[in-house]
Amino acid sequence: MPASPLPPLRPALDAGFARSLAAAAGLDELRDWLRRYRDDGVGADAMTQHLQHLLAACADEATQDRLLELLDLATGFCPPQARIWP
Repeated sequence: MPASPLPPLRPALDAGFARSLAAAAGLDELRDWLRRYRDDGVGADAMTQHLQHLLAACADEATQDRLLELLDLATGFCPPQARIWP
């Protein structure tokens, strides 16, 4: 069964985030994208679902690794100083 299309989270941010992810941006740049989503009102649960959807549709191992790191940040499974959401 094919994955359902990714629902937009924040259209104004989604395209830029996808470009950075596809361009193999570093974790610092991708973390900044998570902060932009947070600052635009996206909660940790919505971001987690978005990242999980991206992960399920991803075939590239390096991108999967970055998405897993971002999921750790979104869920708070990281050192307190690295958390994006309280």
